[in-house]
Amino acid sequence: MRLRRWIPRLPIVLSAFAGLAGCATQVPRPADTLTPTHAPSPTILPGATASPTSEPARLIHVEIPAPSLKANLLGDPALQFLAIWLPPSYFLSDRSYPVVYFLPGFGDDERAFAYGDHGIVLARTVDAVMAQGSIRELIVVVVNGRNAAGGSFYVNSPVTGNWEDYVVQDVVPYVDRTHRTLALAASRGIAGHSMGGFGALHLAMSHPETFGAVYALSPGLFAPGGLEDSQIFRDPVANDAFLAMIEELRGLDGEEAAAAFKTSLARLTGDQRFTLAYGMAFAPDVQAGPPYVDFPFERFGAELRRRSAAWARWEAGFGDLAAEVATNRQALSGLRGIGVDFGWAEENAWIPAGCLYFSDLLSDNRIPHRLVSFDGGHANHLAERFHGAMLPFFSETLDFGP
Repeated sequence: MRLRRWIPRLPIVLSAFAGLAGCATQVPRPADTLTPTHAPSPTILPGATASPTSEPARLIHVEIPAPSLKANLLGDPALQFLAIWLPPSYFLSDRSYPVVYFLPGFGDDERAFAYGDHGIVLARTVDAVMAQGSIRELIVVVVNGRNAAGGSFYVNSPVTGNWEDYVVQDVVPYVDRTHRTLALAASRGIAGHSMGGFGALHLAMSHPETFGAVYALSPGLFAPGGLEDSQIFRDPVANDAFLAMIEELRGLDGEEAAAAFKTSLARLTGDQRFTLAYGMAFAPDVQAGPPYVDFPFERFGAELRRRSAAWARWEAGFGDLAAEVATNRQALSGLRGIGVDFGWAEENAWIPAGCLYFSDLLSDNRIPHRLVSFDGGHANHLAERFHGAMLPFFSETLDFGP
């Protein structure tokens, strides 16, 4: 399998997002039901707009039942919030609309993209783009994936809960039941940023019966050796400290260990929290007790020695892409569109390498896709990428009905 190098840069680099949707490169193809436990209570996000003024607001914040997350070991609630943006004509017609589900990255929740931290105020930016006629009207749902550790990675885990099932079995049926949606896979898109970009690709290839197209911004993807190149285990001192914390916790009993774990979790740095959350998602170990991970190092005298079986579990989280593509080739080939978007100035150098590797795998398996790059970093230009590339992509690929 070939891995394209970054230099010379590919001719897909975009400049200042001018004509972003039109410049994106299309890689050519070679020769339900859910019964809520309580009534949802929508609230209006600050800054939400409505036109005319007699209309209900179109950007809402709603808490929904999340039975898939019950009994997780982190104590996260089986109630979760969604931000739902309804298009301009929603209250002026009886039409049904396609839906794009957006998954935020590590440390972000549904509010960061719907309103606030990343400057993507749906009620303003998307309305403006739709007013220009550059994208067709659709519903956007921003799904929280942040848990007590900082991120769920949108996968099922006996430690953090079944977040994959939450999106597919709890969120999608709720939205279809409570809003006028085109409740077909061909009319559903899934997208995400960073951790959410990985989640979007994972869910799209695992559930083609639910989602018909996918767009991933700066997704967490490993090329071969990507785990070693990532920030997760780069610092030997941090690895030693992490193992010391695990040894201390495992020397405690029951409730004492659980209480100490919560205290330790609150004191972790950002990279440490990412490492722990990643391990609980992809290499969980319930039987070992807190912090519930199969840590890939052990002490060997004064040194740390890698445990090969555990290391393989950690590598397979964002990695094993060749096997993933081969296993899910039919599902990926059947999607109406696949988009991957990354920046050349990405702070995490393993992400562009992973995106290029994934693109190569898709091409080698004759799976059409769109690979987009730009001169920026991990979280640069998110608003422009959101409404200048991602939403036009879904406007082109989803089924909008008759």
